[in-house]
Amino acid sequence: ELPRIVADGRHRAGRRLVELFVRIWDEQGTRNPILTLLRAAMTEPKAAALLRERLMPELYFPLMDLLGSDRPEMRAELVASQLLGLGISRYVLGFEPIASASSDEVVELLTPTVQRYLTGKLD
Repeated sequence: ELPRIVADGRHRAGRRLVELFVRIWDEQGTRNPILTLLRAAMTEPKAAALLRERLMPELYFPLMDLLGSDRPEMRAELVASQLLGLGISRYVLGFEPIASASSDEVVELLTPTVQRYLTGKLD
């Protein structure tokens, strides 16, 4: 999946990443392992550690390497906070109106922020 995220270049990586998360979570719903871990991580330290140990080195850090952005660890953690926050708000807690928003709308709303975290200025 990582090569597809950067296939259109750095300027589209944020959109591709948000689309990937939203598509997978919408298709798999509560069966998605990341969402299962998110639920557990809210109360279980071991689940939180597993989520951190899996997502950061397997997804976010390699993505930062592919993009060649400065401050890769900070950027990776900012992106993770945005996408995991989306997972909790939309799919675990069902906050409205984000829970019932269309996938396209969610992608449109989150893309600018995720793109800035990936490749924009961090001031």
